[in-house]
Amino acid sequence: AAAGDLWPTALAASRDGRFVFAATADGVVTVAVDVATGALTDPGFGPAWVGLGGASALALDPVRPRLYAGRSLNDTGTGAALGVLQLDAAGGFTWLVDTVDTGGFQASAVDVDPSGRFVYVLNRCADIACTGTGSLA
Repeated sequence: AAAGDLWPTALAASRDGRFVFAATADGVVTVAVDVATGALTDPGFGPAWVGLGGASALALDPVRPRLYAGRSLNDTGTGAALGVLQLDAAGGFTWLVDTVDTGGFQASAVDVDPSGRFVYVLNRCADIACTGTGSLA
């Protein structure tokens, strides 16, 4: 399915500009970008996961080829979660680690500090959580 069919909520462009990652109700999808024209093409990598809450926020690691995805709910439905995806050169991704509970609900924003050492998650109904990326390896 195209990202438009999955209720996208956030976007993150790859550092080289060849891909756009979309957070959707069903997970994360990759869309290829023609760097000459800006045209978008679905390369066929479907959602990275399908689970409770879906993806609601994205951030790229400035140092490592990782994409952090905030989820509205964790796998048990008791709070928000952060997923960590390892990116490859073809625009695909694999799980680096399972999702990490953020200690709140509705992860609505994710950001990574410039050194790549910390990931910040805004839990819409609670607080701001900080996770050291060393614990996400």
